[in-house]
Amino acid sequence: MSPTGVKLAANLWDSAVLERALQTDNSADAYKTFLELRWNLYHFPDKEGVDKPSSLFQQPKWLELAGFEAFDVYWMNAGHVVFGGMKY
Repeated sequence: MSPTGVKLAANLWDSAVLERALQTDNSADAYKTFLELRWNLYHFPDKEGVDKPSSLFQQPKWLELAGFEAFDVYWMNAGHVVFGGMKY
């Protein structure tokens, strides 16, 4: 991911967490905890104990090795992705 992509994903994730916190509790408390725990891996990529998923570029290679012939990204937001492949 480019520096621009990382910054965009980080900011989108922060915004998504704040929006969800406000929708859920009408409060930014959960968002504040999210920030305090430094849970946004795009802002804090070296933090220990945070899930660091494989890159989107690695995933289709694994699907190809498993026999999938097509790969699509169905949804992507804030660096989070739903994707899949097809076997014909």
